[in-house]
Amino acid sequence: MVRFSHGLPSRWVRSVPSVPLTAVGLVVAVVALKAVNLLLLSLSATGRPRQALASALSTWQRHVLSPRTVARRVGIRGGMKVLCVSPGEGSLVEELAHIVGPTGHIEAVALEQPRIAAARAYLSTAGIENATIAFVPPTRLPYYDGQFDAVCCQSVLGRLIDRRTAFAEIRRVLRGAGRLSNTEFLGDPHFVARGVTESIIEAAGFEILERFGNVLAYTVNFRKPMGSVASGLS
Repeated sequence: MVRFSHGLPSRWVRSVPSVPLTAVGLVVAVVALKAVNLLLLSLSATGRPRQALASALSTWQRHVLSPRTVARRVGIRGGMKVLCVSPGEGSLVEELAHIVGPTGHIEAVALEQPRIAAARAYLSTAGIENATIAFVPPTRLPYYDGQFDAVCCQSVLGRLIDRRTAFAEIRRVLRGAGRLSNTEFLGDPHFVARGVTESIIEAAGFEILERFGNVLAYTVNFRKPMGSVASGLS
């Protein structure tokens, strides 16, 4: 008599090597997200399909790595002055603003101008009064030297054309021993792998402090050494 397990002969089930479900899920997620990335990049920048997919990805990103988690990973506290650089994430700015409180302030730089109106409306609805957001070229930040206690970047590296100048500017406006936190998410069309991120930011004169997350979504925190001088950055 042939015994069955889950609808298959038991000898077949025993002969199939076991694969951890988490590993299978990870592979499937990576392949699916890469396919979506290619589709996003192939669509018009102003087309409705791209906007719909971008909105769906943003929703899924908040589920996988919430803005609150990203904000908490930065390592900031009440009263701090923080620079936030992102495509234009109002929800991330909100969470950072809650952490620094009424005695702190968030200056947000949006890399994608079309997102600014929505981000400002989001912050206004949320009642956030200790944060501002503007479309500012990251290669010419309108802030003075050492103005910020920390810098929080999300989905930034892949959007920068002149990384050398941008990170020189970020280093300039960050105080000595200040923290630079960089988060990347695989669902973003401009995703940059962690190893590449670390090489680029270390070359800009920062030291790695700590790492969070996994291949799908990660955060790496850096520190600006006192009196640091950056080496070459491509």
